[in-house]
Amino acid sequence: MNSLKRFQLPEQGTRQQEELDSVEPKNISDVVNFNSAGVFYVLGKVTNMQYRVYKACPFRSKGLICRRKLSDDNMCEACGQKAIAPIHTVFVRLLLQDVEQADIAQRVTMFSSVAEEFLGMKAAELLAKEKEPESLAKHLDDLIAVKLIAKVNIKANSQTYTGFDWIVNLFKKCPGKNDSDVPKEKDDDDAGDVDGIATKKAKKN
Repeated sequence: MNSLKRFQLPEQGTRQQEELDSVEPKNISDVVNFNSAGVFYVLGKVTNMQYRVYKACPFRSKGLICRRKLSDDNMCEACGQKAIAPIHTVFVRLLLQDVEQADIAQRVTMFSSVAEEFLGMKAAELLAKEKEPESLAKHLDDLIAVKLIAKVNIKANSQTYTGFDWIVNLFKKCPGKNDSDVPKEKDDDDAGDVDGIATKKAKKN
C-alpha cells in the first residue's frame, strides 16, 4: 500500500467529476418552472450548438488570467490596458432539450476552458481546424444529441434583455444517447430545498 497516496492531491478535475457523480440532476422543465436565479444541476440533450473564437485579455489579476473579450484595438475594458499579445478563447452556446418533454429547451453558454473541454480542443486548435471545414463540421456534428449533466449558474440579465443567462460552470457527458442511459431525478419534488434555483421560460422548438 502506498502510504504517500493520502498526502497527494487528486488529479485535476477529479473532485469536480466526483461532484457531478454524486448529484441527481433535474430536468430542464423543472428548472424553467422554478423561475429564479442561482446554481442548479440540470440534465439535458444537446440539440444545437454554435461557437465563436475571440481575442481575450492575457493580463493576470490576483494570479488569474483575465480572459475578457478585447475591443477591436485590443483594449481590455476591465484591466484598462492594451494587449500586445492577446490570447484566443472560445465561447459556445448550446440548446439543451428536456429529456422527457421535447418541446421544452433552454439556451446555455460555456466560456473558455469549459467550452474547450466540451469541444474537445483548445481555441487555437479550433482556429486551425477551420481550415478543414468538412472535418470540423463532422466533429461538431458528433456533439449533437449528446446528453449532459451540467452545473449551471443562472443570473438575471437586465442589461440587454429581461430574463436569465444560463452559464455552465461544470459538466459531464452521459454515456450513450438514450434516456435510459442517464440518471433520473427523484420522484419527490425537492425544488424548494435548493437555494436560488434559476430558470427562465424556454422557447419551444
